[in-house]
Parts: sequence; C-alpha cells; structure tokens
Amino acid sequence: MKIKEKNNDILLSIYVDSEGLSKTKEFNNCIYSIAKQNKPVDLVVFYSNLSKDEINKLSSTLDSPVLSLIKSDEKGKPTEEKVSFEGNKLNYTLVETECESFSKLFNLGFNYAASNDYKFYSIAEQGDAFAIHWFERASKFASEEENHIFLPLIRNTMNGSHVSMLNEASWVEGMSEEAGITDINLLLRFNAINPLGGVYDVESISEISEEKEGFFKPMKESMKLTNAYEFFLRMIYEDLKIKTIDRVGYELKAYSSEVYNESSSKIPSNLASMPSDKGGVSQDEINFYQDLAKKEYFFVEDRCLVFES
Repeated sequence: MKIKEKNNDILLSIYVDSEGLSKTKEFNNCIYSIAKQNKPVDLVVFYSNLSKDEINKLSSTLDSPVLSLIKSDEKGKPTEEKVSFEGNKLNYTLVETECESFSKLFNLGFNYAASNDYKFYSIAEQGDAFAIHWFERASKFASEEENHIFLPLIRNTMNGSHVSMLNEASWVEGMSEEAGITDINLLLRFNAINPLGGVYDVESISEISEEKEGFFKPMKESMKLTNAYEFFLRMIYEDLKIKTIDRVGYELKAYSSEVYNESSSKIPSNLASMPSDKGGVSQDEINFYQDLAKKEYFFVEDRCLVFES
C-alpha cells in the first residue's frame, strides 16, 4: 500500500464512481476545495468500474479543477462564473478497488495512511466540499491539545438548500461534560456526530483497532448503517478524545435519491420505505443495527453479528 509520493502529514481519501464523476460541477468544486487548502494534504482517490475515458476525466479534474460560482449580473440575473485553479497541483494517488461499503473504504484509506507513516487521516465523499482553512485549523488544534479526533462543524444541505448543522451537539450547553468534547453519555443518547472531514490520529487509533495480517480495521466492516456510530462509541470507550472544532469546516451535500449506496455514509431518511433492490432496509433491520452499535463498542474485534430476518 504505497502512496506515489508523500509530501504532507495528512492523507485524505475519497471514493469516486461514475455517478459522482458525472456531476461535473459538484465534483470539480469538491476537488477545488481540497486543492486550495491553506495547509496542503496528500490525496488517495479510490475508484471502481470506470471506463478509460472516465479515468482520463478524473485525472484531468484532479490536475486542474474548476470552481463554479453563481453570481448576479448587472440586471440581477444569476450567471455562472468558472474559476480555474491556480497554485501547486494536488499530490494524489489513484487506486482501483472493489467498493462495497463506507466502513471498508474508511479502513482502506486508514491503512494507506498507516503504512505510509502519515500522522493524520481524513475521509471525504465525492461532491462535498471543505472550507479552505479546515486542515490548517485542525492541525493547529492537534498541535496544542491532547485530543485524538478533530471533527468540523458540518453544514448539511439537501438539493442545495441548508437543512441543519452536524457535530454541534457537544457545544450545546448541558449536552456534554466538557464543551466541544463528545462524551459517552452524549453519544449513547444521540447519534450526534458524522465522520466526514474529521482528522484522525493514525497512531492512537491503530493501537486500539483490530489488526489482521498487518491490516487495521478501525471500523467494523460487518456492521451496516451504524458502523461510524459504533466506531465513535468505541473510540471514546478506549479513552480517545473527540473534539469538535467550533468552525464550519465541511459541507455535506445530500440529494434526493431513489437508491441507497452503501459506499456512502449518508443514510437516506426514507431508507425503510425504499425497495430492497434499491438498497432499502426494513425498520427492524435499522433498529437492530442501532441497538447493536450500543452493545458492540466494548469489543475491539468485529464479532460479525448481522441481522437475520
């Protein structure tokens, strides 16, 4: 698991498929936000089932992303302005993989970070975007505080409209014992944090992760739907501290969809009403994995307990 070239101490992973690549504007904006970071990061891009033309398009976007801005002209009519990227090119590595679930993608990227001696690991999803100060800000906090996971405030949008903020619960008065720190009592009451855009201390997490033949599995790959929730519960149980930095650092962009893809951490609100051939899951199965996460975080190893109808 070798990176083409290591230039920075943070490795960011992202998975790209045909659907994400077809949303040209959104994907360009995502890559542009990574390339423009005040603190550069190295990038590993996982992909599967892309044609030769799609791989060329992917490489072209990574080399020269274009930001699309909506502005108003003199008559107040909205117009699109395209801004070409200027600056040092992204240091990225392309890796073809078989994608099955978000937990497997998280673990795969984490192992690239561990095997190449990166200090921190992060993960994003295609089409989302970072605030350009995010990694600089997270690195500053990491150098000054003895915490192990740094989460951004996330602006959650649906079809372009603001819906909510994520990761903010630990800053609400009375929700946690220490402002900004997600504790076990908060997390057992509310599944209140999201893994995207977070900055994860590789060494600390490696020490408390299941390892098989040199491959770390910080997220339990058998667990559907609530794999990230169980991961955060277990990290806290193992005395790792999770800090939400009180600045917006990531924009999670969701879109109405009739299909649920397990490669994404974004769970549709209508998952229980979706047909099974579109990725839908029964309410009983959803409840099972919610309850399972609260039982399994005591165990480092993945005990592979799965729902049986």
